[in-house]
Amino acid sequence: MVSKARGIIRKAQRKAQRKAQNIAVTYLPASIVGGWVPRRIFPELVVTNASAINKKVPTAKRRDVPNKFIIQNFEWGGVTEFVQDANLHPTIKDLFLHGKHYTETEQWEVMINAVDNYVAGKITNPARHGAYWCRSRKDVDRYFEILRECYESIKSNGYKTQRQLLEERGMLHQGGVVRSLGDEIEVLIDDSGDLVFSGARANHRFSIAQLLGIQDLPVVLGGIDATYLKKLSMNDKLSCRKIFDECVAYHPQLACFE
Repeated sequence: MVSKARGIIRKAQRKAQRKAQNIAVTYLPASIVGGWVPRRIFPELVVTNASAINKKVPTAKRRDVPNKFIIQNFEWGGVTEFVQDANLHPTIKDLFLHGKHYTETEQWEVMINAVDNYVAGKITNPARHGAYWCRSRKDVDRYFEILRECYESIKSNGYKTQRQLLEERGMLHQGGVVRSLGDEIEVLIDDSGDLVFSGARANHRFSIAQLLGIQDLPVVLGGIDATYLKKLSMNDKLSCRKIFDECVAYHPQLACFE
């Protein structure tokens, strides 16, 4: 009975916490909640030019970026600037810049090893070993077909959000799974006001957008550095909504997503 009661209490506490977070996202000043509003609890789409995102967070530093909408005490000197194609995803470079066949890429080898080990019963979750959703060699072939289709679609029709793609296919209200905004390209605003690719999601799609020079790129603005807000003479005690709206309106490389 005691264990069951504790479970009910913990469930109620988690529900109350989620409700408080949702309220904090829209209404409460960021300072009231200590700036802890998670970046992905406040996902908002904006539009920018792919070439305007000229920095990225290296893989080794991604976990160091505070998971807060208002980013404090992060050393932005550790991010890297784009130098030609140096920061593009290696698979995207191999396929669409150097013209290699997908079986010549390092990613293909990783995925094939993962699915072979899965089929042989050596591993139970090939996704953890770099195979994504693939469970067979046929799946791996299909994965690279989809990647090429993605490239050709973006090249011909521009970059679309996951929701837009489902709407165009007539699948949005027919059981189609709408991927969350957390799956879109995420950018951050650093202490100098520059746009930084967080690298947390959509690395292949981001590299394709960079390679093609997409001008109207929908991205999630996931975090804003507190020092940058001070440079704008903005009060970080404003609500997250107010901070977001004013930053988008002020920033020369951002526009509202319509």
